[in-house]
Amino acid sequence: MLTAKEFEERYTPKTIGDIVFPNEASKELIEQLVNGQRPFLISEGKCGILIYGISGTGKSDLAKISNHAVLMPYQASQHYYVLDEVNNLNAQAMAVIKSVMNTAGNVFILTTNHFEHIEQGVRSRCHCIPFNAAPPPAWLPLAHRIIADAGISGITDQRLLSVIATGKGSARDITDALMSVVLDAMRVKPCPAPHPSTPNAEFLLSSLVVQHDTTNLRSQ
Repeated sequence: MLTAKEFEERYTPKTIGDIVFPNEASKELIEQLVNGQRPFLISEGKCGILIYGISGTGKSDLAKISNHAVLMPYQASQHYYVLDEVNNLNAQAMAVIKSVMNTAGNVFILTTNHFEHIEQGVRSRCHCIPFNAAPPPAWLPLAHRIIADAGISGITDQRLLSVIATGKGSARDITDALMSVVLDAMRVKPCPAPHPSTPNAEFLLSSLVVQHDTTNLRSQ
């Protein structure tokens, strides 16, 4: 059984491909920014990515991946800022961010649960990507991986989808629910059947009884 640290290391998203996206449009926009199809860091244009949506859907994971692996094949002279829950900034701090975004060489990756609280000028300088709850089927590949890694079989997709649905789109709750499935399955996992060539206890006992009866007959 994996420790909490091992579980986190194995299943925390490390690439864009590991992210469970809410829809194809959000995934496509991120991929376009990653592979350079969509121009980014345009002078007097967009220099940020604003990922917004309900809590727990993986926005912070996507922001971290974007910072370290996605939007960084640019010049070392550029400055990168990753701000989580940027809606917590006051009006003065928000105005400072907007001002800095007008300066060449700055890249901003922002997340928020409250898009409506983000200053309009900051929004207009960002590619705004909605990131709400992904539908349960989108989580099936991760569920299959977790179940397979645990050596468990026989759990139907219908059962997994019902478990995933209890998480209501929260990545944290969904992975925890899947771990509960693994633990429950391991608790009731049957012992392996004896090898055909290996007599089981019942067979050995019946053989001893037969031998005992035969010995008694010979002695009579």
